[in-house]
Amino acid sequence: MSTLFHNGRYRLDTVPREMRMSHWVHAPLLIDTETAEVLLDLRDGLWDLRGEKEEGRAILLTLARYPDGNKEYELLLHPHAGTIAVGGCEYPLARAAEILNAALS
Repeated sequence: MSTLFHNGRYRLDTVPREMRMSHWVHAPLLIDTETAEVLLDLRDGLWDLRGEKEEGRAILLTLARYPDGNKEYELLLHPHAGTIAVGGCEYPLARAAEILNAALS
C-alpha cells in the first residue's frame, strides 16, 4: 500500500511481514519521489504502521511495536528538514529506528 504526501513529493509504502501465524506487521518506508532517496526505513524492526496523516509540512505516523499492539507511539516527520520529533524532542530522520527503539528502553 502507498500513500502520497505533499503533492506527491513523498511516498509512504508499507511492507507487510508475517511475524507468526496470521500476526502481521506493516512496516513504514518513506521515499522522496524526486530523488528516490529512502528517508525512513523501519522494515528491519518490529514497528507496525497504524495511521498516517499530513500535518502542514509534517507527516504524522502512528506506530505500534510488535508484539505489544496496545501501546501506540507518534512520530512526527519533517522530511523537508530531515528531522523527526518524538516526545517533543527533535532528532535527525536518519536516526528514527534508533530513537524509536530507545523510547522503549
